[in-house]
Amino acid sequence: MIKVDNKNRFEVSTEGMKLLHEGRPLWELVKELIANAWDEDITRCEVSLTKATRSLVEIMVEDDGAGFRDITDAYTLFAPTPKQQTPSVRGRFNLGEKELLSIAYSGYIDTVGSSVGFPASGGRKTVKNFRTKGTCVRIYVKASKDSLAHAVDKLQTFIPPKGIRYAVNDQWVKNREPVAITNAMLPTVLSSAPNQPIRKTRRKTDISVYEPLVEGQGQIYEMGIPIQKIAVPFDIDIGQKVPLPPNRDIVPTAYLQDVYSEVLAAVAIKGYITEENASDTWVRIAVEDPRTPDEIVKIVMDKKLGERALIATVDSGENERAINKGYSIVNGKTLSPIERKRFYEVGLGTAHKFAIVPDFSPDAKPLRKAKMTLSLESVAEYTQWLSTQMIGYACEVVFVSDLRLNADATWDNSRRTFTWNVMRLGKRFFENAPTQEQTALILHEVSHIAGDDPPHGEKFVSTLGDIAAKAVFLALTLGDDLWWAKKEREYERASSV
Repeated sequence: MIKVDNKNRFEVSTEGMKLLHEGRPLWELVKELIANAWDEDITRCEVSLTKATRSLVEIMVEDDGAGFRDITDAYTLFAPTPKQQTPSVRGRFNLGEKELLSIAYSGYIDTVGSSVGFPASGGRKTVKNFRTKGTCVRIYVKASKDSLAHAVDKLQTFIPPKGIRYAVNDQWVKNREPVAITNAMLPTVLSSAPNQPIRKTRRKTDISVYEPLVEGQGQIYEMGIPIQKIAVPFDIDIGQKVPLPPNRDIVPTAYLQDVYSEVLAAVAIKGYITEENASDTWVRIAVEDPRTPDEIVKIVMDKKLGERALIATVDSGENERAINKGYSIVNGKTLSPIERKRFYEVGLGTAHKFAIVPDFSPDAKPLRKAKMTLSLESVAEYTQWLSTQMIGYACEVVFVSDLRLNADATWDNSRRTFTWNVMRLGKRFFENAPTQEQTALILHEVSHIAGDDPPHGEKFVSTLGDIAAKAVFLALTLGDDLWWAKKEREYERASSV
């Protein structure tokens, strides 16, 4: 005879569920009972964690609400719940007290009209009662003294909703005043109707920012319930469901970045971003988020770099002249690529603004030309060949020997002119062309065809990368057409004559 169960496909192993939750911190399991209470229309929630026997702890959570809508929810996993349709309440998985009960020695739930007991021997027993208000959950678990103390401390960091008095071991937790409140569109999870799937969506919600209870160590909360520690000097409370796994103990990285962006905007205008914390990792993550407004990025940049800061260039002369003009020089590698891009967009410049470009106008006092040698002629030929390969034409090459040009080399975009400064580089630099050093400087200067706004900004860096990649590709593919191969053939022909 075949036995058919037309309703449920699964059976739940209490022992297996116990193995999943037994290693979790005690407070993480108790928080589900508190979240359940706070989701109801209550004015009071009292929690106690006390030693019941040498090895058992009694956990009690009591509220003054209307009680369970359906007592079977106390022992039914993943049952549909109206909470799934409301983003401003915490419940969604209908696990709550079941997680704690799975590791319990025993437990009891008294709610309006019904009581259900979970004895140490196993199973459960439900009876009617005469309770007319509120719910009281008592669960007994094995826990160490340290685990008990840590749970009490952690439960006292919760942020009770307005209108609910919340106590832990007879100590009322004070409502904290936020230092800033903002609102933003953030991802959440929601069911559109009863018995419909829970889907990801976006919804506008409040974000409340608090001074942290532990200096320098913040937490992110979901409607007053802590989720995880964060490297932010604030406690951040999200006013709707946060996309979380069933254990509700970790926030997606992309979600955190959006939250950091909103928090940064809220606290920066209140003066909370200083020279000391502007370099914090969370601030950089927020600056990299495209939703962070330019005016907030500018505040961070000025605090982090100073209001007279420039990005260093490869030309030490440019950097020196900038310092002499009262600017501070920043190594661009200390900033992430996206952070540097955002800073450029709000006005960060480079020391290239102090570059000395040769003046070839008829009225200008000409720079002293260098005396040509075979080495310089070879470098000139190599410069023109490489510019042809990289940018499509042979640039004009000029050699000067003049300290008035405080640069190793310069590029004039309008005249398509490459100027070498022999006095700064020294004659030995130009020997044995081509060399790696000569090649690097040529590639750098010709990359200025990208323009000079800013001179070493995103366009320049991108162009330099493209040109460098092209140079490598040519080295791998040109073979006998490489410059030095051609020179070697010319030498062999000259020697044979």
